[in-house]
Amino acid sequence: MNQLQTGGEGEVHLAAIPGVDTVLFPDFLSKLMQDHPNTRLSLRERPMNPL
Repeated sequence: MNQLQTGGEGEVHLAAIPGVDTVLFPDFLSKLMQDHPNTRLSLRERPMNPL
């Protein structure tokens, strides 16, 4: 995260339960990608038990 804070590139891996990713993440992820275009993003939807 330090590289992301200083404007560098990096990776962000997120996991969410179904529904949460479509409600809470779109605005956050859009802003993140605008502010940090060199960031690689991974978002996985998983049932609640594996999380």
